[in-house]
Amino acid sequence: NSGISLASAVKILSEQKKKRKEKNIWKAVYYDLSMGDALSKALEKRKKVFVVNRIILMNTENYNL
Repeated sequence: NSGISLASAVKILSEQKKKRKEKNIWKAVYYDLSMGDALSKALEKRKKVFVVNRIILMNTENYNL
């Protein structure tokens, strides 16, 4: 355990991005995570940006990541 939640890590990532478009995408992912969505669901909402393997989607849904 690293002591930091996935949502917090994504928030930090969004703050570190320099390009506005990337920053906004990660802010949206953070928002979805903070609202209770799984990471796979948050990334799936942005299919044009993230290429996500279906196996990863199924596994993260099982573990509620």
